[in-house]
Amino acid sequence: MKFNPSCGFYVRKEIKIILWLVLFPCLAAAQPVENHSLSGGCVVGEVREGSAAAAAGVRLGDVITEANQTEIRTVEDLRAAVKGASDELLFTVRRGTSTENLIAHLPSSSVGYRFGVGCGPESTTDLTPPSGPRVLVTFKAGDSLFTGLLGVEVQRNHLAFDFGLPTSGGIRYYFRPQGHSWFAGLYGSGYGYDHDETKDGIAYTHYSNIGGGVGAGYRWLWRSRWNLELGATAGYEEEYWTNSYVTRWQKSIIIGPNVLVGFSFK
Repeated sequence: MKFNPSCGFYVRKEIKIILWLVLFPCLAAAQPVENHSLSGGCVVGEVREGSAAAAAGVRLGDVITEANQTEIRTVEDLRAAVKGASDELLFTVRRGTSTENLIAHLPSSSVGYRFGVGCGPESTTDLTPPSGPRVLVTFKAGDSLFTGLLGVEVQRNHLAFDFGLPTSGGIRYYFRPQGHSWFAGLYGSGYGYDHDETKDGIAYTHYSNIGGGVGAGYRWLWRSRWNLELGATAGYEEEYWTNSYVTRWQKSIIIGPNVLVGFSFK
């Protein structure tokens, strides 16, 4: 037997050891711990293969707690954050006892599923299903064989059609349709007008020009809707001078810049 000053009575050493083994887990459980309740945030119950969420590293069981600096407490919060994002979604997930900051590169909302997760253990519904075609109209000014000196571009998903003055046009493909992106495409141009000109002693009264080729470059598309485009074109050009009796023509290979500033409307 041994006197225990904290209790004020004698106990056997063996009984003291047994009490310690029994009470220690209870006392430890009563200590304050970090709250990992799933009540705040969206529990990921499904990650669609090939989606933006999958590419960003989202896993089943992750809890999305923040997106674009907005606290996420419900599915509606996450849906609003994804809908309001342009081309990137910055979000935070709670994974076990740790948190991770991830970035998802979002495609157009009209192509498949934009983010690609389902919330809840039995969820099979994406947060942002397709909502119909998304069209981006951009007015451009600069020097380009796609849109001439002044033109307009109509973009639907990855494909865009260009129209410009003087009488230029083209079709191009954007690898990331709703953000900064590389592009490549084909262009064509053609125009003619009455013009008195003498070449090699022969007077001509009309001039015309037709051509076509390929082009590529990079477009910066900011959330302010302003955009800048830099690239180059290479193609084939034919020039014609005519009068009532004779036609003179000339062929050449042309390489030109593609420098444009634009403003987009959705």
